[in-house]
Amino acid sequence: NQAALLLGLFAFLSQVLAFLRDRLLAHIFGASAELDIYYAAFRVPDFIFVTVASVVSLSVLIPFIVEKEAESFEALRDFVNDIFSFFSVLIIIASGLAFWLMPAVSGVLFRGFSESALAEVIFISRILLLSPILLGFSNLFGSLTQAYNRFTIYALAPLLYNAGIIAGTIFLTTRLGVVGVAIGVVVGACFHVLVQMPFVVFSGLFPRPSLRLDLTSIGRIVSISLPRTLTLSMTSVATVF
Repeated sequence: NQAALLLGLFAFLSQVLAFLRDRLLAHIFGASAELDIYYAAFRVPDFIFVTVASVVSLSVLIPFIVEKEAESFEALRDFVNDIFSFFSVLIIIASGLAFWLMPAVSGVLFRGFSESALAEVIFISRILLLSPILLGFSNLFGSLTQAYNRFTIYALAPLLYNAGIIAGTIFLTTRLGVVGVAIGVVVGACFHVLVQMPFVVFSGLFPRPSLRLDLTSIGRIVSISLPRTLTLSMTSVATVF
């Protein structure tokens, strides 16, 4: 019950920061083309996050982590290495394709923008492609911190994510405009990962690339996460439309 209350409290505080973040954006930019550009630039990176990064979501991985730990520490470490390697290849390929196809995709999705606004959407979207990569790795680390009952570490991550966006909005928008907010998103995503990294390192479970993947375990994870991935991706597609 203490862990549930802790996570609930920090989730509430994270929503408060998210509200302040959006209120700050509205105060600085108003109902402007710049804010439209920022929200439009989020669409493709957000779609990649909900489709690809959901493969390593907490709800999917934690039962596997508990199962592998019951076998042996070595089995758990091999499992973490396999998931890390599989996800790294998947997210880098998806983000790389998105980076390359961003002009064509943005031209189709955001026809109402001027050429200069569309160019800024493409530029900011490419910056924001770092976010699903970082948050995906943070999801993997978060599965480990929660499986080992390090709930405070996990609960701090979304607070720091929103704090990074707020810092970018306050300190960078004067010189960089909405690009400063995008940089804040990347900084916040870095905080999201870094706050969980020390525990993962000290526990001896920091992932390393693996060439020999356990395809059976990966197949089970993909099959379990697929329904959730489809649901999240449909919500994202509906938002785009």
